[in-house]
Amino acid sequence: MAEVIGQNLKNGASLKDHAVLYRMNAQSNPIETYFARAGIPYRIVGGQRFFDRKEVKDINSYMAVVVNPRDDVRLRRIINEPARKIGATTIDKIGELAAANGVPMMEIIREASSYPALGRAASALNAFYSMYRELCDLSVTLPLDEFAGEVIRKTGYEAMLKAQKEEGETRLENLGQLISSVKTYAEQNGEDATLSGFLEEVALIADLDSYDEDADSVTLMTMHSAKGLEFPYVFIIGMEDGVFPGDLARYSEEEMEEERRLCYVAITRAKQNLVISYARQRMLYGRTTTNLPSRFVDELPAESVKRVGAPKPSYSQQAPRQYGSFGRVSIYGDEYNDFSQIPTRPKPQKDYSVHTQPKPAPKVSFAAGEMVQHKAFGRGMILTVLPMGADALLEIAFDGVGTKRLMANTASQHMKKL
Repeated sequence: MAEVIGQNLKNGASLKDHAVLYRMNAQSNPIETYFARAGIPYRIVGGQRFFDRKEVKDINSYMAVVVNPRDDVRLRRIINEPARKIGATTIDKIGELAAANGVPMMEIIREASSYPALGRAASALNAFYSMYRELCDLSVTLPLDEFAGEVIRKTGYEAMLKAQKEEGETRLENLGQLISSVKTYAEQNGEDATLSGFLEEVALIADLDSYDEDADSVTLMTMHSAKGLEFPYVFIIGMEDGVFPGDLARYSEEEMEEERRLCYVAITRAKQNLVISYARQRMLYGRTTTNLPSRFVDELPAESVKRVGAPKPSYSQQAPRQYGSFGRVSIYGDEYNDFSQIPTRPKPQKDYSVHTQPKPAPKVSFAAGEMVQHKAFGRGMILTVLPMGADALLEIAFDGVGTKRLMANTASQHMKKL
């Protein structure tokens, strides 16, 4: 995706001429992370950035308190989320007692029965502390992604969202994406992966993607939010059966037609060029699933389609199916079956080879003072290199766009040394 955007910029386009469309808000996270690491400014229309969404911040706060029980700020956020009959007055009393005794709030909660001022809330506080201790124990015995799933369940967050029906379903999709993000982090960092390391990476991404809303940037939005808007260059991601159209649409012709109309809306947002992509494999709640390309791609006129990249399985090959996914999506590389670049509307070929797992991109070492050439940002000099586990944060002064901070492993795919 960065290569396509970079080429368009060389041809005179602006970042604001580009839009990325997706079926569900939960699908934005891999794109946000990729853009943040690649130093590509973006803005989200009709929604919040992934790590700013309430349910994501809540679960990350739970995990942060497990890592650091002295984190009173995040403890205050989640102690009564979901509701546990621990009200604001009780929380303030805990804070006062902690300040008076020079200890963190969690220490007061642990000894709640010893403080008369907390008498009425002692039972709820004891239950909260027992749940917290169970999570602490699980954090050292479970893989990171499984632990994240247990946090969602054992805190009561999953049950709360299931009771909210449609709104809760959307928020659960975001938490499914969070679990997948944790697993992707663990896979990328191997033995160096830790819960604190994941939370540090989340904080880093939030720092990397800080931007000026008035600046030139790529637009990210759902297909519904794109109605009435047009862009010269449009990317539609997640065009797989089970994602778009969703699995439920298979059992209702009316639902399928509604999905088909939405697909038409998305396709017609492009004024000059449309890129449709679909993944061979996606991850939902940390589980990898194999997907077939969306049936809507098959319905597009072959004469309008230019296929780029590796081929994919056809419907006749009957790949194993599970519901959707919101997990790791490699924006670049072989993990996408292909990009279908479409001046108007696309359609795939009928026969495809079976997918083979892509090789990881080679890691390139960088040093301060080296000159580099980036596909999107042009020529620049590396100012600093900050090692971060299996990766490194680069600060680069580019001739044309100023200073950017990029993650080395991602940047190396779009940048070469001079």
